[in-house]
Amino acid sequence: MPWEDEMCAAIHRHREIGKRKTIVIVAEGAIDIELNPIKAEYVKEVLTTRLGLDTRVTTLGHTQRGGRPCAWDRVLPTLQGVEAVSVLLEATPETPSYMIGIKENKIMRVPLMEAVEMTRNVAQAVNAKDFEKVMSLKEPEFTESLDGFTATSVLVEEPILPKEKRLRVAIMHMGAPAGGMNAATRAAVRYCVQQGHTPLAVQNGFRGLLDDNIIELSWLGVDSWMVRGGSELGTNRVLPSIDLGAVASTFQKFNFDALMMIGGFEAFHALMILEEGRKHYPAFHIPMVHLPATLSNNVPVTEFSIGSDTSLNALVDACDAIKQSASASRNRVFVVETQGGNCGYLATMGALAVSAEIMPACLLKLDNLVDWSFTSLYARDWNQPGYVTERRQVPQNKV
Repeated sequence: MPWEDEMCAAIHRHREIGKRKTIVIVAEGAIDIELNPIKAEYVKEVLTTRLGLDTRVTTLGHTQRGGRPCAWDRVLPTLQGVEAVSVLLEATPETPSYMIGIKENKIMRVPLMEAVEMTRNVAQAVNAKDFEKVMSLKEPEFTESLDGFTATSVLVEEPILPKEKRLRVAIMHMGAPAGGMNAATRAAVRYCVQQGHTPLAVQNGFRGLLDDNIIELSWLGVDSWMVRGGSELGTNRVLPSIDLGAVASTFQKFNFDALMMIGGFEAFHALMILEEGRKHYPAFHIPMVHLPATLSNNVPVTEFSIGSDTSLNALVDACDAIKQSASASRNRVFVVETQGGNCGYLATMGALAVSAEIMPACLLKLDNLVDWSFTSLYARDWNQPGYVTERRQVPQNKV
């Protein structure tokens, strides 16, 4: 099917169920399978002519280069910069030139000629219209992102799975709210609908479960949840141990076939309790999964948890404002206390992102901190006896 027909069919399907807005994003240099360029103005023409939609084109251009760098655009250059200098210091006349890249969240050295060859291979595959090879040459993260977009944006007319394989999937938020909880719920709901499953929202955690606060979610109903903070389902720290038997009875009452829990350590703990409860309650013999969502990023065996990046950027924004205030005065120290669940992730990454001078991520006596700050303020530059630093930030992990 030509891409124009596929696009119009998808948008028409969305409008049929009541979706009122549509955003079409066109990549710079986009081409179709015949290598013809796809321009934003042509997309507008297609949508206006075929669907009669009032379509506008916005060209972002150089506005995308503006603004302050976010937390990760400060942290990654710092880490990559350290690695780049290490490469230079370790180099010998026989050492090849390197490109400092990132793969699977790890800083890595790639020989420059290897990177050049990979780039040429992609261009050759595109010219040969071998798009399957093009996708294989891209990083796995790109393919996963594309698959995720397809799963959450395409509304099929008929569910993919036959009726006998369709499940009733309960979705619950646990613990404190974290940025991205609603986005994760939206993705789960839309994927369930695409496959033919029934997504059921458990409102207000296990307390809401025991009060039968359970509703069915729809594809359109979660449309705007991507940008919403907090928890649209409602959340608290009540564990299933409050009445495990009643929880099992509710599972049976609503005929849950699977359970998805989104939250931090409370969700981690709750799932452990339900796992142990399988010994006594058959209702818990269903697939259950925990999706880590905590700003502290302190859930084990995962590098990132939902909400930690949002919290990190909030920390960076606050420290930027503090820096601006501090620039007008001298002899002033700013101590910034972060949340962090006794983990230290936010304090460490925040210190990197805002160029803090000290980061006590563990227990520290206040007297020692005062002594250190006083000494540093008045003896930082021994070549200038009267030198006094303008400001100093001290992110500290909450313990």
